[in-house]
This record gives sequence, structure tokens and C-alpha cells, in this order.
Amino acid sequence: MSRGRWLNFKLYKSILISCVLAGCGGGGGGGSQPRPEITRPPTETGSINRVEQQNSPGLFQVGANQVFLNGATGRSVTIGVADSGVAAGHEEFSGRVLGGGDWHGSEQGLLDENGHGTHVASLVAAGSDGAGIQGVAPSSRIVSYRILGRTGTFEGRSGNVMVPGLLGDALSRDLPVVNHSWSSYYEINDLAKSRIEDLLRDEITAYRQIASETGPVMVWAAGNGSDSQVSVRSGLPYHLPELEPNWLAVVAVDTQGVEPSYTNRCGVAAAWCLTAPGGGDNQQADGILGASHEGGYIRKSGTSMAAPVVSAAIGLLVEQIPGLTPRMAAARLKATATYDGLTTAAGCTVSSCGVAAMRDVFGHGLIQVDQAMQPISPSAISLGNGEQGDLDKSGLLLPSMITMPVIDRLDGITAVVIDDFDGAVFGLPLGALAARAERAPGRPRNATVTEVQKFAEGQSFLMAGAGHVPGQSREDSRMLDIPATPLDHWAGYTFTSAEVTTRYLVGLGNERQVVHLLNEWQGEDEKWIGLGLDQSVNWLDGQGYGALKLGGHRSGWMTVGGSKDLGAVSMTAEILTGYTILEGEASSLIRGGEIWYDAMTIGLSHATPELKRWRLDFIQPPALSRGHLKIMAPSPAEGGYKAFHPVELDLSHQVRERRLTAGVDMPLAGITGLELRADITLFRNRDHLPGAEDGEIRLSLDMDF
Repeated sequence: MSRGRWLNFKLYKSILISCVLAGCGGGGGGGSQPRPEITRPPTETGSINRVEQQNSPGLFQVGANQVFLNGATGRSVTIGVADSGVAAGHEEFSGRVLGGGDWHGSEQGLLDENGHGTHVASLVAAGSDGAGIQGVAPSSRIVSYRILGRTGTFEGRSGNVMVPGLLGDALSRDLPVVNHSWSSYYEINDLAKSRIEDLLRDEITAYRQIASETGPVMVWAAGNGSDSQVSVRSGLPYHLPELEPNWLAVVAVDTQGVEPSYTNRCGVAAAWCLTAPGGGDNQQADGILGASHEGGYIRKSGTSMAAPVVSAAIGLLVEQIPGLTPRMAAARLKATATYDGLTTAAGCTVSSCGVAAMRDVFGHGLIQVDQAMQPISPSAISLGNGEQGDLDKSGLLLPSMITMPVIDRLDGITAVVIDDFDGAVFGLPLGALAARAERAPGRPRNATVTEVQKFAEGQSFLMAGAGHVPGQSREDSRMLDIPATPLDHWAGYTFTSAEVTTRYLVGLGNERQVVHLLNEWQGEDEKWIGLGLDQSVNWLDGQGYGALKLGGHRSGWMTVGGSKDLGAVSMTAEILTGYTILEGEASSLIRGGEIWYDAMTIGLSHATPELKRWRLDFIQPPALSRGHLKIMAPSPAEGGYKAFHPVELDLSHQVRERRLTAGVDMPLAGITGLELRADITLFRNRDHLPGAEDGEIRLSLDMDF
């Protein structure tokens, strides 16, 4: 209801009662004030919508600008507007206004002689066309029901005739919401229930017929009477509680969140009352900008301007959340509304006056479209076939070598999240549940040998504690053990001949079993070949939980390397290639996969009398080269994400970590066996993350015993 004057109305109740309940006021709305000029400065491509939204500050107040970024525009939604008609030819509508009914002519609601309905409809559906304003549902369609005439009133027609007709049409079109920015002058507490039922008998019958689980929501302007209660029709559930789930009353605030003097308050309707931007008391300066029936734009203030914001929000929610009914959408708006930023006309805020005082004025509070479009109490993630997992206990930690490609591909798969609030189904990028596992800090060079038993010449048995590959003389950049997590125990057998040393090692612990075989050839030039076999309940240091539980891995890799003296410089090179079978779980969305990976290192070193040795190493640590992952993914078109089917994701990835290390080993003068080791390492694409560049300095003292 647009803003109108209040002139000691209480003195005239007995005279006006029949006129009032027959719909004598659609609200004023400032018919002759000058039309403001819309500033349309030259803008760069992609910034036009920002200009439109600046002309529509209410979008920011209710969080609608955020949902536009996610593609929510109302393109598949049609919203009913019962008002003074809509000027369908206005540029903001672009052919998106449909005729629904006309009780003041034969134009089917596509003519507006008052201007109120056009303004209201534009706050719902003004297009994102680069000029003027933008509605909350800018791509939606409008069905116009012309029930108010040139004067903005019923003009002698009966709501008992018009309302059943328009609601019957709304039901036949399966509209999710009908906006009513009109009301009586009476407030809900002014008349007895029996009197209201007598005066609105056929209207009430129609309202009861739409008050079903799948029926449309009636959104009502609360009225502009500066009263402590909403008007009669917006407050009907006070006497007829069966209407409440399909009913919303809307009070107004200005663009600063302050209660204007004209708006009615929620009062006894607080349970079904919401707040939205309706403009300030000076509507020429602070009113809501909307389309004019004469072309161009005009400002109006009133709860009439607040109601269509809520109606459009209902449309966006129904569009974006599969299976959501209009009644459920209304409940979501109420549950996510806020008192934050709201101030009453007397200066009360929620912190200064408390929730009860704010509820009496603002009902549930200012709607937040972006919050209503998110899970309110997410509890479960669907696994298909009616099975569910605990969302709070579902996640995936990935080893760095496959983190980026896996998360990139998972972002293209929808995780189906069930909201415990109302059972609503949400699509969440599955990649949001995945993250990179932390790098193992200070990975040991090798395990500490605790016992060596010599059997015969050149043969021995060893045992070792936690670490990586005991007895390996190569540094940990030499790639004999892929996972970063050390094992608890090692046992092995070594056989040494004149030129060849062969070692067999078995490692256990951390739910891993590892077998290593290493052959080293000694001589003027060294060379070696190693084989690793690894089995674990996780994936190469990755861990999965709940709906993303991992079934383990079986891996095999081979490394080949050698060193050669090139005069005073010694060069070492090594390459690795590996293959892992990723196992899935029947109760998980991850059903398995395969990956291939490789690595390489090249090192140069030189010993001098002054510096025992300097080193320069280029290392490309193990990284994914190709692979695939099997995921159970939902089919949106098949029963609202109820049907799942296997999808194979290609895991090819080109971003690789590279390290360049320069170091020296320098004996400390006067202390035999004590050596200072210094290393500077430069990282590029660290942990295989694009553009992750940093450096690291390490200093250590080593002593020979």
C-alpha cells in the first residue's frame, strides 16, 4: 500500500466502515510529484547492472544482489500482482506481463490508469536491461489482475466478486505467490471476527481454498495508517489461523533501516509478518524508485512498495530450490530475517530494547534473500537410493599431488544437501567438501636403525623405528617412499656383493603396509633402481570421511637413478614413475579411480678444501600426470536429485611444483666431526598450486659419532 495521509481517521469509523471493507483505498502514492531523472553515465561493459542496482538500493538491503551473482533471476517464475493493472508496454517489462483479469475494463490487466500497479510490478520484475532500475526477480513474468480503478480503489466493485475470480485464475496457473499491495483502512483489531466473516464471506472462502501445502502465498501490504496493528486482510490469520502458512504481512523501513512514520506495525500479526524496504517519509526524495505508467520512473513510499520485494523473494526461492513449495519459501524467509540494522521510529534497536520490542514492530525482521537461499540447518548429504550421510562428518583431505585437479573436477559435481529445517534440497559443489591435506612438517631423511644383526659376510638383518626407508643414504628428495606419513616399524634384509647391494624392506604402521626393493651398483659411477609397493586404507596421505569415505589404495612405483663424476663436479639424477589404484566405498560418493604420476631430480655437487661440499638441486616432486576418478553424481532432471549415476572425472593436470635448492656443508673449525649445513630453497607452484611461490632457509648442525 503506497503512502497516503492519515487525518484523524478514528473519528469516522462508523461512517466509513462499509466503504473501507469494500476496498475504498489502494493507497495514495503521490500521483503528481515530478518524475526524477535517472542518471545513466557511460559505463564499461559488465558494470551496467551495478548502475541499475544503485538506483535500487533495496536490493542490497535484502541481500538480493548476492543471489544474482549465482544466477537467480526468476526466469522460470510467474508472479501474480493484484492491483491497478500494469502498463505492460513499459521498457522494464519487455513483454513479460500477462493478462490475468480486468474488473475495470477489457484490457485483461494490461492497462494502468492509476500508476500504482505498474510501480509495484516493477519492484518485482523490472528487467536487468542496463538502464533504470532492477526488480528483485528481474527475469520473472507478471500476471496482472486489475482490481483497482483509476482512483486506486475498488470503485464500487466487490472484493467478494473480484478476489475469488483472481485466486481461481492464480490456482489454474499454479502461481507461487500473489502480491496484494492494497488494504482497508481498518486494522485487524478494530473489528470482531464475526463482522469480518460477514463482510468478506466469499473472499474468505477463496482464501481458504488456496491455503494448502502447494497453494500460493498471499503477500499483503500491512497498511499505511501509522497504527500499531496491520490492516484487516493482512491480519486475517489472527482470526483464521488456518490461513497463516500461506500468508505474509509486510511492514516497511526506509533505505537506512529506520521505521518511517506512515507504516503500520506487525502487532498481533508478528508470527506471519516481515519487513522490507518501502521508502522514507519524504517520498519525493526518499521514496522507492519504480516504473511509471506514463513512462520513465517515479518515487513512491509505502508498505505497497515493501510487499512486492517479499513476493519476488518467494519467486526466487521457489525457482532456485528444487521441490520447495511457496509455503516452505515463506517459512524460510521468516526463519532467516534479521533485526540487525533496524531501528524503530523511537530509536529502539534489538540491542537497546530487546527482541520482544522489535518483534512487535518488525515481526520476524528484515528479509535476507541470500540467507533464505542457503541451508538453514544442513544435516545430511544424499548418497542416492534413499541413503544419506552426516554432512558434518563428511569431508575429503587430499595429498598435494592430486589436490587441485580433484577439487577442480569435484566443483563440477553437485552434492545434494538436505536441510533439516524443512527437508529442502540444495545443490552444493562437491569440491566445497574437499581440501588439501597439510604437508608433513620436517619429514625425516630416513628411519633410525635400532638393530643390525650380521648373519654372514655381506648379509645382515635390520630393524628400525618410525621414519622413511631406513639405511637409505640418499636424501629424502630421492623418491623411495611416496606418502609423507612415516611408518612405525621397519624390518629388512641386506645382501652385499663386490659391486651390488640389495635391500628388501617391509614397513608397517599408520594403517599402511609397504614393501621396498633397492639395488645399488657401486663403482666409479653409482646407479640404483628401486621398487615400492604400498597399500593403505587412505589415499597417499589423503583421508575421507562420511559421504566421502575412502576405500584405500594400492600403489606401485619404480625409481631409477645414478651419479657420475664430471671432473671436480658430481652429477646425480633420478626419475620416478608410479601408478595407484584408488578404491572406493559402497556407502560413499567416491567409488574409486586410478592415477599415474612421476617425478625427477637433478643435482650437482662439488667438494673443496675450504667448503666440504656445495650442492645445487633441481627437484620436481611426485605429481599427477593423468588419471580418473569415479563419483556417484545426482541427475537434477530425475526426480529432484533423487537418482544418482556414476561419472568418471578426468584428472589430467599440468601445474607442477618445482624446487631449486642451493646448499653448503661446511666443517666448523677446531671441532672434529661437527658440520654446519645450510640450504636455501626456492619453490614455484608449491604443493602444485598455481602461482604459489616462496622460499625457505634451513640451517642445521650435524655431528659424526
